[in-house]
Amino acid sequence: MVWTLAFAMYFLQEDPSAAPPVAANGSALVEMIHNSDPVAFAVLVILLVYRGTLEVREDDQIFLDSAGDSMAQEQRVIVARIEKLSRPIKLLMITSIVLLVAAGGFLLYDGYQRF
Repeated sequence: MVWTLAFAMYFLQEDPSAAPPVAANGSALVEMIHNSDPVAFAVLVILLVYRGTLEVREDDQIFLDSAGDSMAQEQRVIVARIEKLSRPIKLLMITSIVLLVAAGGFLLYDGYQRF
């Protein structure tokens, strides 16, 4: 049964050697940009939320005695994590902005071509 269904679907298609469908405006690059921009933005939001939770745990205190050394070490670890996140966050912000501008440019160009 499955074999006959596959056989019928093969012969009922328009052109078996035809290329797969392309994006509506004819560019796979535009489709890639439209799909990757939300992903980059979602990762950016996740990193910003994670940095925010780390910053909540960060204390602005000076530990003067030796009893506070472990607490000071914990704070240094938290600050190091926050600083480590700054570069990926900046890169994702730039990537997200560039992809958004590119998508907007392609949208305007497509609108101009159809006008």
